[in-house]
Amino acid sequence: MIEADIAYLDTTVSLLAATPLLRDYFLNGLTCGRGEGALGGSYPYYTTYETADHQLLSVGCTEPWLWENFCKAIGREDLKRFALQPAHHASVADGDAVQAKQEVQEILRQKTRDDWFDYFKDKNVCVGPVYTVEEMFEDPQVQARNMVVDVEDPRYGKVRQAGMAIKLSDTPGQLRRVGPSVGEHTDEVLQSLGYDDLRCRELRQAGTVA
Repeated sequence: MIEADIAYLDTTVSLLAATPLLRDYFLNGLTCGRGEGALGGSYPYYTTYETADHQLLSVGCTEPWLWENFCKAIGREDLKRFALQPAHHASVADGDAVQAKQEVQEILRQKTRDDWFDYFKDKNVCVGPVYTVEEMFEDPQVQARNMVVDVEDPRYGKVRQAGMAIKLSDTPGQLRRVGPSVGEHTDEVLQSLGYDDLRCRELRQAGTVA
């Protein structure tokens, strides 16, 4: 029998391997506090910025060449010197870097989030809009990956649900129903434990079960 053992915890921990966090921890025991490190949001090349419409644009230009492209695109090539450095992985941004971040913030407040995203599309930089939940499910790629589906429910009709994250070619997953209501399976559970119909009713009338 072939089994697939997949846990939320395991996948969350493994995703940390994509960051310097685990590398630094395993090599020398270094850990970063909130807001510290290259990925903590204090450096101008990896953070979120507010735009003119009070939305957020994420900037993830950790590779120096990406940051150079970004600085060129906003007309501030003088900020290229604030690119990622090895020492940033275990430190917080200094005053100059904080000032650079503030200057970038002022520039990005001049246009809306979507205007900036459209502008950066052909600039070879790593930026993206920070979506609301509604916007996320409307994204073409999310829809193309079938990550939003409609499920028929006898009580509520058609209900939107998140799709199956794991795609299996031979045995694809399927959402057959929405979550149960409170007490929907109480009798089934009690009967599986040996309780008869009369005892199930008594327990429900006494408020012991829903």
